[in-house]
Amino acid sequence: MKAIRAGYTRHPWIALLLDVAIVIFFATRGRASHDLGTGMLEILLTAMPFLLALVAAWIFVCAAGQLRIVLLAPTRLWAAGVIIWVMTVFGGVGIRLMTGDTAAMPFVLVTAGLLGALFLLPRLLLHSDRAFAEWLEERNSSAA
Repeated sequence: MKAIRAGYTRHPWIALLLDVAIVIFFATRGRASHDLGTGMLEILLTAMPFLLALVAAWIFVCAAGQLRIVLLAPTRLWAAGVIIWVMTVFGGVGIRLMTGDTAAMPFVLVTAGLLGALFLLPRLLLHSDRAFAEWLEERNSSAA
């Protein structure tokens, strides 16, 4: 488990791929629960607003970390994980509304709850502060 946690923490792209898979799973389950088509294109069209918001959230978190505005690691629960979750939910809902789709309050609540649990739980279980500290030390020594 220690090696898995260190790998997850040192290679944030793993967390990004997991987040993308979570959004696609969320769209698939939503379409299936409403007896809508579950073809790949239909799922991707449903997931697209949330995938765009997710990418924006990751760019924000990574840029803030790189610019050292604030120390954010995308694999950490607080504050990066929460920022990614909130930006994905509200950004995705906002994009849905801007494109003429609907977003009833029950949808927003289910979206926030499900994506919150699925985005934050891996960060809670898999992020390693020790591996992060080692990675940060390596990054700082190579930048100097």
